[in-house]
Amino acid sequence: GLVVDVTNYVMLEYGQPMHAFRLDRIDRGIRVRRSQSGESLTLLDHQRVALAAGTLVIADETQPIAIAGVMGGLNTAVSNSTQQVLLEAAYFRPSAIAQRARQMGLQTDAVYRFERGVDPYLQKQAISRATELLALFAGAQPGPVCEAVARKDLPSRRRITLRRKRLDRMLGTRLAARLVKRGLERLQMDVRVSGSNWLVRPPSYRLDVSYEHDLIEEVARINNFETLPTHLPRTQALRDITPEASLPVTVLEDLLVARGYQEVITYSFVDGRTQKLISPKPTPITLRNPIAENMDVMRTSLWPGLLETLVRNLRRQEHRIRLFELGRVFSLQRGKSIERSCIGGAIFGPAFANQWDGTRTSVDFFDLKGDIEALLSCGGIHNASRWCSVETVAALHPGESAEIRLHNMPIGLAGKLHPDLADHYGLDQPVYLFELDLQPILTRKIPHYESVSRFPALSRDLSVVVSGEIMASQVAREILTAGGGYLSRIQLFDVYRGKGIESTEKSLSFALTLQSTSRNLTDGEIDRQIDKIVDAIRKNLGGTLRS
Repeated sequence: GLVVDVTNYVMLEYGQPMHAFRLDRIDRGIRVRRSQSGESLTLLDHQRVALAAGTLVIADETQPIAIAGVMGGLNTAVSNSTQQVLLEAAYFRPSAIAQRARQMGLQTDAVYRFERGVDPYLQKQAISRATELLALFAGAQPGPVCEAVARKDLPSRRRITLRRKRLDRMLGTRLAARLVKRGLERLQMDVRVSGSNWLVRPPSYRLDVSYEHDLIEEVARINNFETLPTHLPRTQALRDITPEASLPVTVLEDLLVARGYQEVITYSFVDGRTQKLISPKPTPITLRNPIAENMDVMRTSLWPGLLETLVRNLRRQEHRIRLFELGRVFSLQRGKSIERSCIGGAIFGPAFANQWDGTRTSVDFFDLKGDIEALLSCGGIHNASRWCSVETVAALHPGESAEIRLHNMPIGLAGKLHPDLADHYGLDQPVYLFELDLQPILTRKIPHYESVSRFPALSRDLSVVVSGEIMASQVAREILTAGGGYLSRIQLFDVYRGKGIESTEKSLSFALTLQSTSRNLTDGEIDRQIDKIVDAIRKNLGGTLRS
């Protein structure tokens, strides 16, 4: 109708949102207040909303009739048959309107204007203009203008210091002081001279002028950009020499891509409830003004984003998924925000792509472990890493999870997604996750030259029986420690449980390669070395030589 057209026209002309109420449905006037618990309102779009306690509303004496700065109520909406209209214009703090609109999922023209700021001294003028247009086009009879002002709550424009040195440096020339002052005053700015500088207070409607660089732009514009001299930028090329001990992160990215992974980039903002399910211990950083209700905290792990992306791909009929992400995670420790760079990944579905004669086998923990060990081997640090079983990680299955340690310091986690979380995401097949601190794995072992031995290498197979709880890596470390300088290579080639072995034990078989760089090794020397290895395994791990 005409009334709504007029309020929209005034908003476009003045930048001031307005609302028109049907006067005969208002009980004894309007006021701005906070909503009370249990109040609700049917909006202009016929949506019934329950108002959270403390929501800023416009109300009459009995009930709310509009959400302040957002949308009006249906009960007081004007129509073509409306005879009496109450026009309302107000100033609201931008952050209050933006936060409430996002919480309620409402986006209107009024919200768009208020959250970007309006002139706090324009409301009476906008009301008068709308009244003038209604009188002109509809023959309306103007009523009194009622104004309520809380001056102590209105924002005041501070003075901005415009420095002569910075103005000259930014413009590349020196403008006369009178031209600077006169140009800003022509834009209705209050200008005071302070030595060689200027103290400038912009008018209330110039919300785009808040900092010194804004003033410099206005000076350049009012004095004509075309008159400013043009200078080519001066640059100095510097050679960036990366230390040899630093591993480029692109090496890790290329490796994972070569192993079938896809890189993803997800939001650093996540749902606080989901974050608590996945990583309850670190204290997350809560956002004061989140862009969405389900993005209210900063992530403390890369896993929420990876799992959301995995589920989204499953809904699009992708059945073999390998994802990784490089990014930062955030937490609060003793009141201070902590940021860490991490690399994380998730795998799901068949271990191998479909082929005509292949059987479909699902990924398991050892597929994930192989990928992680490949990452660690990029810097030559895989032999210094240890895998320790853990059962206290909320996001991982207690029986299939591990903490990864480097030089006895924890650097990451890996394992199978916890069944409760799998149900939460609606996953009917296992998902395996990993997350590593990026900094430790970007420090690589510097390679050094060793001459190739002219003497033949000798191989021996060693099978030992150890407790089922002892990991193969523990046995391998004992072999390396006791093997001396002749042991050049060790490889696990068999793990056996069954007949001839106690149910609580397992047999591990290793292929050992021994070689000297100065002479041929004798069988006696090799046998004595093997005896030392077996003794070390027996003393430190309680293992025995398998007969």
